[in-house]
Amino acid sequence: MQKQLARQYNEAALEALSEDLKSDLLYILSQEHEFQSAVFRAMHKRGWYE
Repeated sequence: MQKQLARQYNEAALEALSEDLKSDLLYILSQEHEFQSAVFRAMHKRGWYE
């Protein structure tokens, strides 16, 4: 589900006409990437994902 959200934020940012909206979407996308990375590291640390 998180990967789908990231794809949707990316697509929305690419199609945004307003620079303010685009900036907000890119910020959210960046936060989503950080969250996904933290989840991956935690799962890898526990041996749940290799």
